[in-house]
Amino acid sequence: MECFNHTTHQREVDIRSLNVDIVPKQVVLETTGNGKQLCIVWPDGHQSTYSFDWMVNNICTGTNLSDLSKMLRLWDAKRLEDSPPVTVSFGKYISGDEHLKMVLQNLAEYGFAIVTDTPATIEHTQKVAERISIIRETLYGKMYSFTNELEYADTAYSSVALRAHTDTTYFSEPSGLQVFHCISHDGDGGKTLLVDGFQAAQTLKHQHPEYYQILSQVNLSHRFIDNINNFCFEGIGPILQHHPLTRELICIRFNTYDRSTITHLESEDVYNFYQALSALAEQIASEKNEFWIKLWPGSVLIVDNWRVLHGRSSYTGNRKVCGCYLPRDDLISRYRTLLNISV
Repeated sequence: MECFNHTTHQREVDIRSLNVDIVPKQVVLETTGNGKQLCIVWPDGHQSTYSFDWMVNNICTGTNLSDLSKMLRLWDAKRLEDSPPVTVSFGKYISGDEHLKMVLQNLAEYGFAIVTDTPATIEHTQKVAERISIIRETLYGKMYSFTNELEYADTAYSSVALRAHTDTTYFSEPSGLQVFHCISHDGDGGKTLLVDGFQAAQTLKHQHPEYYQILSQVNLSHRFIDNINNFCFEGIGPILQHHPLTRELICIRFNTYDRSTITHLESEDVYNFYQALSALAEQIASEKNEFWIKLWPGSVLIVDNWRVLHGRSSYTGNRKVCGCYLPRDDLISRYRTLLNISV
């Protein structure tokens, strides 16, 4: 307790008081009822105790993979049809943590989850979202609903087909989760498209490692401009973003609708970049990677916006979809506390 508060899980020591050249006065290996531990006595009499389990879990190898990475099930359409994620009913999901864990498990493994038998209202869709975390309020509000009447200057607010993409690439950090619920539709079409972006990226890495490297290193600008509502957002980052410590792929920022002008590259680099981008786009648009589902009132789709791309087919008639965005940090917190996995 002298240098670490176990109640708040925060350090108490002033880093300026530490001598980086310090040498232990005494090191003792002890065996307790909870296993072995290492006890260190420092020159000033301060004592530190480390369990063997803690030391194994925190060893400095530089190659540790996160538990989340080990859980990933990369999929294409065939694999997903053969082994789809288990759906969870609204009543069980709302009332018990075990079924919430099943949804989180699906998100961790497949990158999406479905909650069925949900009353077709914005209010009940909000309840589904808030079982995971707080809702991230954006320019679209807290809970949004869209039709084909162009309430915003965004292609999503129309009835045309949408190619597979990730959302909010124009934010400094794209939203972690996106929630969809088709609460009414009196026409045809409007199927939802899902693509595992990590699967597409892995294939690109195997076939064209040089393209994968380009898309991991070149920073792009994505913008959202709405002169009707006076919005201008810009997010900057690579299409393939990696964890700064483990170097695992953690986010694919792919949206050809919102990608801005490239002005910061030399002409030769622009050519190489477009080759790489086109190769990734081919993987994403490959029929074998496209999984299509029809969302009906009652089925709430939750998508990991950092991994799974979504789109839709064109449609006729009146179609109303509601949903929201959830922050990435809160999803990771849920993984750690309910699934007990490191991310």
